[in-house]
Amino acid sequence: MTTISNPGGTPSVTYNREGVAIDHFTVSTGYGTIVRYSGHTIAVINFNGSLASGVYMPDDAEIGDIVEVYDQQNETMPLYPESGGEINGHGVDTPITVGHARFVRTSSGKWFGIYN
Repeated sequence: MTTISNPGGTPSVTYNREGVAIDHFTVSTGYGTIVRYSGHTIAVINFNGSLASGVYMPDDAEIGDIVEVYDQQNETMPLYPESGGEINGHGVDTPITVGHARFVRTSSGKWFGIYN
């Protein structure tokens, strides 16, 4: 969907990221990043890594965006905010460990767990 806006007399096109997107990916070593495809992203992750690896939240999310995280193996994995951000008060130095959770972006760089 696109929005055509004309605030100063020159039309500009803005691509809206409405709807729900489901993304599947694997993290075996190192780190993976959830990619924001829409305002509601469901990330199904096959996490084979150790606690020394993990998954980062999307850094381009907008306020009100929702990200659901599911470990395909029903295990837990470290989840990190983007650089300078936080998840439920935890910064990039102290990730939270989740198997499945749902988060909403409440302000710039801040994520709040709706349920864990």
